Amino acid sequence: MRFSSWRPCSRRRLSPACHKGVYALVIKLGISEHNKKEKELRPSSTVLSLTLRSPKRTIDFSMVRLFTALCKSLLEILSDKIIFDDATSGYNYRVEACPRCGAIGKFKSYGKYSRGLCYHTGGKTVDSRVWVLRFECTSCGSTHALLPDVLTPYSPYSLSFVLTVLIAYFEREATVVDICAKFGIAVSTLYSWKGRIASHKELMIGILKSRATPALEFLCNLFESRKMSDSLRGFFRQYGFSFMQGQSAAATRSRPP
Repeated sequence: MRFSSWRPCSRRRLSPACHKGVYALVIKLGISEHNKKEKELRPSSTVLSLTLRSPKRTIDFSMVRLFTALCKSLLEILSDKIIFDDATSGYNYRVEACPRCGAIGKFKSYGKYSRGLCYHTGGKTVDSRVWVLRFECTSCGSTHALLPDVLTPYSPYSLSFVLTVLIAYFEREATVVDICAKFGIAVSTLYSWKGRIASHKELMIGILKSRATPALEFLCNLFESRKMSDSLRGFFRQYGFSFMQGQSAAATRSRPP
């Protein structure tokens, strides 16, 4: 074979439609590869993972938690709504420190919004509405909602309601269906609380002690203790999110806590 007789194949010109398809494919592959790398590099959420052992302290600056003398004996006398109203009306925002910038005495009233509060009293579930006060820090411009510890952030259910349901579940005296029917909640809601308490129990009392402490014993001790608010305050200060809080601010930033 003589090399001089070899001729390269003629180039075929692609139609504009083919060019457009190839270009779109290259772009799609590039975006897919970029998203894959971003997913590998992006740190996982450390706020509310149920398998979390030692979470980073990630503070939700959209709220100011107000810890009162919350305990079971108080709840037997007063309803959750009355406790909420009393705590809100007695709050002195003029001496409060901004959770974002730390400035003291820089809060000013920024209106209020209505949200649901579901609680259990007198053997029945009550659905009510409460007014959550909002404040603006004139130092950094951030806004915050005032949430007494009787509330669970990003949830219509009060903390005492959640604990009461969980205690009824771990007492094993009724079926899950009967418990949910009694309190008017979905079965999936009960199981989500069950999984959350397992994680938050470890965070509050430590992994080793948590394994040796039955869930029912932990819940009763917490609920009946006169230092319940102190435990809730310590939990919030250490981890930056509230006990039994089910969603981070990032996941629910479209609505207030």
